Amino acid sequence: MSYLTNPYRYGGVSQISQENYDDVISFSKTGSDAYGYKFLTDHLLIGKTVTSVWFLMSAGYGVITSGTISCYAGSDTTTASNNTVIGTFDPSTLSTSESTWSEFTGTNTYEVQVNDTIWIQTSSTMDQRADTRYYANAAGGYTPEPPNDFWGAGGSLPSGNTAGTTDAGATRSAYGISLAVPSKIGLVPPIDGATTGHPMAIKIDYS
Repeated sequence: MSYLTNPYRYGGVSQISQENYDDVISFSKTGSDAYGYKFLTDHLLIGKTVTSVWFLMSAGYGVITSGTISCYAGSDTTTASNNTVIGTFDPSTLSTSESTWSEFTGTNTYEVQVNDTIWIQTSSTMDQRADTRYYANAAGGYTPEPPNDFWGAGGSLPSGNTAGTTDAGATRSAYGISLAVPSKIGLVPPIDGATTGHPMAIKIDYS
């Protein structure tokens, strides 16, 4: 379903989403993993103000009693203070048995520019890993893997998303693992390989 012809709105807020998912991927306890999307020229979000970001999350390794996860936006790969924290989430509220939509909001709003990335990352050490849902073509045995332009690529699974907003514009999935910590917390993660995407389930509220 596309929301652009008749944008999805609630309480005066518009929302786009990528809602295909069939697997989970984990966050490190320390922040060495980061996942999100880069938004390219002419994407719907360019020039819009993001107010909340939602990821579909769980505590798959057991109850989390310490630490935080934050959602960031920006384009700086060297200086974290030049990027923006949209919101910080307390993972102790995550379920150990099911994935639920978890909202990152309340710290800052953010006006998206061309080639900005929005991503989530452990921002202070957790005592257990957290999980987030993504599309991996699990039913196809992970072959082929989804491309890095999966969200908005068009077509059908596994090459492009079919659930959520399909025509908001071009994105690239961002996927950083084994990052140097803490020096890379709050820095934009690199783009996925062209044929090895990790497209997260995500909802983005904007005005």
